[in-house]
Amino acid sequence: MDRQGALRPELPEGTKKSIKANFLFHEQSDDVVRKLENLCEWFWCPAGEKIFDRDDMDAEVFFLVDGLARVVDHAQSGQEIAFSDLEAGTIFGELSAIDEAERSATVYTVEDSVLAVVPAPAFVAYLKRQPEVMLLLMRHFVSSIRQLNSRVVGLSSLTGVQRVYGELLQMAEPDPQGGGLWLIHQMPQHKEIAI
Repeated sequence: MDRQGALRPELPEGTKKSIKANFLFHEQSDDVVRKLENLCEWFWCPAGEKIFDRDDMDAEVFFLVDGLARVVDHAQSGQEIAFSDLEAGTIFGELSAIDEAERSATVYTVEDSVLAVVPAPAFVAYLKRQPEVMLLLMRHFVSSIRQLNSRVVGLSSLTGVQRVYGELLQMAEPDPQGGGLWLIHQMPQHKEIAI
């Protein structure tokens, strides 16, 4: 289904139209948040739908208000490679809004999701008027670059088995019952680990 068909203007009953939970706005005044919310269009997108595709030239910025989305690309073999899972409170699509280039990855919903969408020119103009939000976005970019650097080192220096072990260790949390055990509360399927 094309993106226009995936994004639906009918929101689930009780949906609160707010992006305050986004990491860019935790410390911002209600007025700063409201200024961007007033620029947003609000959509619901069912699980498994493509939000945008790599090489798309549209440049809206998306705020994931509720749900889960996945950022992927495909190897020449056609194998899907997941870059990250995006949880509620995150932003995506901002790279194309800033550099006016095509999308660099495909994003689709993993769960039913609520999205606030801002046209690129309006988002960039908003950032120019809100330097504190722009600084937080720059810090977000720096953090992403550092994480990608670590992943590149891991991919180039670890075997496939070691990378799987590393992913499983990142998912593990200490057992609240104690005893020195660690648990993975929601074990992914083999395909998820491979991606």
